[in-house]
Amino acid sequence: MDDNWDNSAQLMGAICHFTGDSTQPLHSTWNYNPGGNHGAYETTALNAHIGEISIPDNYVPQELDNILAAALASLAKSFSYTREGANPGDNNLTDFLDNDNTWNDWIRSMTENRLRSAVQFTANIWYTAMIQAGLTIQAPTLTSPSDGSSTTDNTPTFTWTSVSGTSSYDFQLASDNNFTINVRTVKGLTTNSYTPVTSLTNGGWYWHVRTGDNSTDVGLWSQALHFTVAQATIVRGVQVSISPSSQENVNGGTLAYTVTVNNTGDVQENFQLEKGDNSGWTLALDNTWLLVPENENRATKLAVTIPTSATGCTWDNITVKATSKDNENVWDNKSCLAHVMVVRSVDVSISPSYQNGLPDENLTYTVTITNAGNVVDNYALTVSDNENWSPTLDNNRFDNVAPGQNRTTTLRVNIQENTVPGTDDNIFVTATSMENVDVKDNDSCIARATVWMGTATFNFENLYKLNLYKDNLWLYQGSKLVVKFYTYASVYQDESVIHVFTPPWQVVPENENVLYPPDKPVEIVRLVLTTDDTENEIPPTIGSFTATKSVLFKRYGDIKKEYPKPGADKPALFKEYGDLKKQYPKAP
Repeated sequence: MDDNWDNSAQLMGAICHFTGDSTQPLHSTWNYNPGGNHGAYETTALNAHIGEISIPDNYVPQELDNILAAALASLAKSFSYTREGANPGDNNLTDFLDNDNTWNDWIRSMTENRLRSAVQFTANIWYTAMIQAGLTIQAPTLTSPSDGSSTTDNTPTFTWTSVSGTSSYDFQLASDNNFTINVRTVKGLTTNSYTPVTSLTNGGWYWHVRTGDNSTDVGLWSQALHFTVAQATIVRGVQVSISPSSQENVNGGTLAYTVTVNNTGDVQENFQLEKGDNSGWTLALDNTWLLVPENENRATKLAVTIPTSATGCTWDNITVKATSKDNENVWDNKSCLAHVMVVRSVDVSISPSYQNGLPDENLTYTVTITNAGNVVDNYALTVSDNENWSPTLDNNRFDNVAPGQNRTTTLRVNIQENTVPGTDDNIFVTATSMENVDVKDNDSCIARATVWMGTATFNFENLYKLNLYKDNLWLYQGSKLVVKFYTYASVYQDESVIHVFTPPWQVVPENENVLYPPDKPVEIVRLVLTTDDTENEIPPTIGSFTATKSVLFKRYGDIKKEYPKPGADKPALFKEYGDLKKQYPKAP
C-alpha cells in the first residue's frame, strides 16, 4: 500500500508539472524561446519581480468532468497570449521577448493570471483524482435558504448539516450554477452556518458547501441550491451646495468655503467627495468621505489657496462632486468661484545712489521701475531736485509693464557751472500708475559738486608706520588734510594734520611717511578733508587703510627674513613681532 501511495504521488507530481506547463504561454506554441529569452522571462525576471505577483489563498478545488478537455482549454488560453494566438494588434508575450523586454505592466498582469490558473488547475487535477479513487468525505446537506426560495434579507444566514470526519467547510456563492459569475468563496468555516458580510444584490443566487479535507480523504461539494433576493427598491439621491458661492483674496491668501452634502435618499449613504478647478490652484477638503443618514446632511470645509504668482482679476471655477459609495451613478456637484483681488504697486530704485563730479560735468544714473502688483500697468515718470540743476529722464512713460517685470531708463544730471564745491543736489524720481494715481513710489539719489579729485594710497611699512602716496590730488574745499587713526572697533585714537591749504589747491605727487601714535600699532587709518576744526569732516573720505590678517601675516614673513641680516634692528623687530602676534587675533 505504501509503495502504491508513493507511486501515485510521483505520478500526480509529474502530471501536475505538465498541467501547470499548459497554463504558461511559451509552452503552448512552437516558438518556445523568442529572442532567446525563455529563461530570462520564466526564471530571471519572475524571480526578480515575484513580490509584484498576488496569488489569493481562497482557491477551492472543483471536480473536472473531462480532464483532457480541461487541459486543452488551458492550452488554448495560454496560446492566446502568444503572437500566433493573439488577436491582431493585441499585446503578446512573443513580441516583447523578441525585443528583449522581459518585464512590464502587461507581462506582470498576464503572468499573475497564468499563475493563478496554474494553482486552480493543479488543485482541480488532484481533487478529481481523489474523488475517482473513492477517497472522499460525504457532502453536507444544505438546509437554508432552501432551493427555489425567496427572501428580502440581503445578508441571509446559510445553514447545512454537520458531517463527521471533517472539522471545516468551504462555502461558495455565485450568480450562476457553474459558479463563475460574482463568485464569493469562504474557506475553513468551523461551524455549519455562514452570514455574508457584504450585502447581496437583488436577483437569483446559487450556493453549495464542501466538507473540508482530512489527511486521507477529500470533501465533496453538496448539490447547489438556488434562491432569490427580492429587496424593496432603495431610493438613493444626493444634493451638494457650497457657501459662499464667490470670494476673493490677495495673492497667497486662502479662502474658506462650506460644502454641504444632503442625502435625499431613504438609506444611509457614504459619499466620496472629489474636488477640481480650471486654474490648477491648491484645493483642500477637510473630509473626502461623508457618512450621511437618510434625509439628513453633513458639511465639510473647502480651502482654496491663491498662488502668489496669480494674475489679478483671475477667476478660478472650483467644483466639488459627491458620489455614492454603493452606486456610482448617484452623484451631484456644485461650483464656487475664487477671485484674485487686483493689487497695483510699483517700486522705484536708482543706481548708484551717490556720485560726484566737477562743475559742468554730466552724471548718469540708472532708474529701475518694477511692477510690484499683480496686473499689467502703465506708469508715468517725473523727476525733481532741490538745486534746480534740471535733471532729465530718457523715458517719461512705461506702458504695459507685466507683474514682476521691470523697465529701466537713464537719469541725466549736469552739475551747474559756478556751483560751490561740496553742494549736494537731492534728485527724486517718481513713478505713478496711470490707472490709479494713488499708486506711486519714488527713490532719490545725490549728485555732489566735487570737493576733491585724484588719488591717495596708503602702503604698510611696518606695524607703526604707513607710507601715503598722493597722486595729482586737487582739493576744492576745506582747509586741512588730516590723517585719523582708529581701533578695529572704530574708536578714535589720534590724528595728524599733514597739509593746511587754501582751496583750490593741488598736492604735488609725493610719498609721505605717516607715523602712528606712539606705542600704538596700525589698525584703521583714514585720510579726510576738514575745516579749520578737524572734527568737521567734509565727505567723502579720500583714502583709508585697514591692517587685516593678510597684511599682518605678510609682515610676519618680512620680519623673519629681515631679522638675520647684518645691521638689522633686532630689538625693534623682536618687539614688532610680539605686537603682531597680539594684534593678529583681533584683525579682520
